[in-house]
Amino acid sequence: MRSIMVLVFFLIALPATAQPVYTADDIPKIGLHAVYTSDEDSVITVDVGSTGGPQTWDYSRPVTGRDDTLEVITPAGTPAADSFPDADLVYNRRYTAFQQVGLDEVDTFDVEEWNYVKVTPSEVLNLGAYTSTTRPELPELFNDNDPDRVITPIPHQMGAQWDHSAYSVDTSQQGPFTVIQEVTENSHSMIDAWGEVTVPAGTFEALRTISYDTTVVYVNTGVFDTTLTFEFISYSWRAADIGALAVISSQNGETNLEFTDASGYTVLTSHNLNSIAEKSLVLERTPLTICDGWINLSVTQPGPVELTVFDACGRKVTSLYEGTLPAGEHVVDIPEGITSGVYFVRFSQVDRSVVDKFTVLK
Repeated sequence: MRSIMVLVFFLIALPATAQPVYTADDIPKIGLHAVYTSDEDSVITVDVGSTGGPQTWDYSRPVTGRDDTLEVITPAGTPAADSFPDADLVYNRRYTAFQQVGLDEVDTFDVEEWNYVKVTPSEVLNLGAYTSTTRPELPELFNDNDPDRVITPIPHQMGAQWDHSAYSVDTSQQGPFTVIQEVTENSHSMIDAWGEVTVPAGTFEALRTISYDTTVVYVNTGVFDTTLTFEFISYSWRAADIGALAVISSQNGETNLEFTDASGYTVLTSHNLNSIAEKSLVLERTPLTICDGWINLSVTQPGPVELTVFDACGRKVTSLYEGTLPAGEHVVDIPEGITSGVYFVRFSQVDRSVVDKFTVLK
């Protein structure tokens, strides 16, 4: 018998002066690796700070859980990089999905998603996504958000609110049957609490976002025409440099903001933030300096080095250098044969890498 796991979240009211304010610099960095877990036998108690004092919600309910792995990567080389040239980073998620195939039978298959994200001084945007599965009969999905979806405003702070009622998705599915799926969403979001949140991966200072009046409509046209509508409320706790710590969503049709019956949840169970911090210190000492026709490379430790150029679509153009270099300053020429356009150059040394962009005009 699987033991019951109790996960407790503490969101404690803090003095106004202690309120965290997150800027674009606090968005999860390239290189982040995090694992989220939900368990169908779990009981989660959330203790949130509120103006009326702590309030405990018990989300005891049967739900099919899943493990979700997140990596933050560069757009170069990802499946839809050429469709989203303005993306600054990609949230790459891998998880196991469940599909009911009989009264007592559930089929599972692996899903991988690439969400393309752009960060501006005023907001974080989801430009679109690409999804594939291990089920050969299921189509690959390409989503292009129109307009770009606002994930959160910047600065990220108590009281910030926004709505993405204009957010919609045109999804083309290429499989045994051609299906066009249009998704529209009406939703209001607000950052309504802050404090310390404890999850299995540790304790973080976090802001809580509530999304309410959320209605998502899926319209499928093609061989089978269907319309599906979902209405729900969700809460998420987010921390600097790592993003979501926990996400809890209500059942379909919920209207009570203090709902006690959830449809799903996920919590952070592990991460590599400490390793990223160590890498960041090294990268600050090993920058790339791109000038007209050449690249200056500062190597702090001797060892194997790779310097690779990709085009704006993420395709490898050329390898500028692959070998061993001593510590110090080095200059590598940009080949004259590279045509006009936008390019990315990636410098890799052992398990550390940094990417920069440059433009060739001729």
